[in-house]
Amino acid sequence: MNELKGPEGRTRQWESRWRFTPYIAVIIFFSFVSSSGEAKRSESKTAVMAEKLAALRTEINELDAGLRTRRTLAATELRSLQTRASELKLTEDAERIHVQALEVEVRELEASISSGDERSASLEKAVFQATSRLQKVTLTSLPFKLEQRLDALAQIDRGLKDGTIDAASAAAQMWRFVEDERRLATTVALDDERIVLTGDTRPSLVRVVRVGTVAMFVYAGENRWGRVVREPKGDFEYTDIKDRAQRDEIKRLFDSVEKQIREGRYRLPLFLTGKDQ
Repeated sequence: MNELKGPEGRTRQWESRWRFTPYIAVIIFFSFVSSSGEAKRSESKTAVMAEKLAALRTEINELDAGLRTRRTLAATELRSLQTRASELKLTEDAERIHVQALEVEVRELEASISSGDERSASLEKAVFQATSRLQKVTLTSLPFKLEQRLDALAQIDRGLKDGTIDAASAAAQMWRFVEDERRLATTVALDDERIVLTGDTRPSLVRVVRVGTVAMFVYAGENRWGRVVREPKGDFEYTDIKDRAQRDEIKRLFDSVEKQIREGRYRLPLFLTGKDQ
């Protein structure tokens, strides 16, 4: 084939080049568009993964904070329970001493009676001494039916002095009194009691749950709840209960005792803390 030379030949070469150039441009454009789309999809996936990772980190942080909070609460609860256990141990020791004092009086009376001379002066002397000591013990115990309990002792003392009862009868009555005191120390009961409430000068008739000889919990009506517990100085004192959680526990105790439910766990305010309840 003869090659064309001159202007005509060069014209045909340029026409041939321009004939292929649009196809090259189209291929380059589509390649660019395809690469750009893949990059955007990749960036979108990365963003989604980053969001999920951030959410997981937030959840982990929240769980960790919650765990630390629960650990702190558990440690606080443990310390509180340990403190309550110590306080209850002290109360238990005090009640044990009270019961032991009663048992001493019983043993001394039994020893006097077993001597064989029930009307002897030694037995009368033992009864008088026991009456005096029991009066002191009763005055420092929970003021539940206090006048009746003291009056029972006074009647024994008075009867023995005026001769209306002999030494043996007085000793028997003393024994019954000691048994009643033991029963008070070991039972929980619902009863009525007269108590001077905070801000009053005269006693009011209220409903109480007596917990052994440790405490009395009081319902005075109109959603007024209180307690009679031993203060640090040793005397028993009435205080109103204003803390809602403590009131709820006392209400639950009242309901349980009224329904004669014998077992249960209660977080009762058995001790004065120095703060106004």
